[in-house]
Amino acid sequence: MSVAYVAIRESSLILLDAFRDPELTKEVERLVKSNTDMKGIRDLRLRRAGPFIVGTLEIIVDGGMTVSQAHEEATQLQNSVKARIIGLRRLVVTTSPVMDPHEHTLSRALLRL
Repeated sequence: MSVAYVAIRESSLILLDAFRDPELTKEVERLVKSNTDMKGIRDLRLRRAGPFIVGTLEIIVDGGMTVSQAHEEATQLQNSVKARIIGLRRLVVTTSPVMDPHEHTLSRALLRL
């Protein structure tokens, strides 16, 4: 009975496009936190695509960075994560600037999430 439950649960997660690997998620978070130019993670989504893992990562960077600097940070992080995580086939990294929550009503809503 327990084997059937595990098989059904894993199949359901795949069908729902869900991914459950807390250690992998923590490893990605550690890599982001190790870079002082990155202020945090706004969103991290990983999923299986056959034998591979693909994902999207939205990082928060200093609002004073140029677009070019933010792109360079995102590219370096993408390469670093892909080099350390076996099976990670594709990772799309986007950046968002740190915003003062007192000036932007949208950012207040996002920071509460």
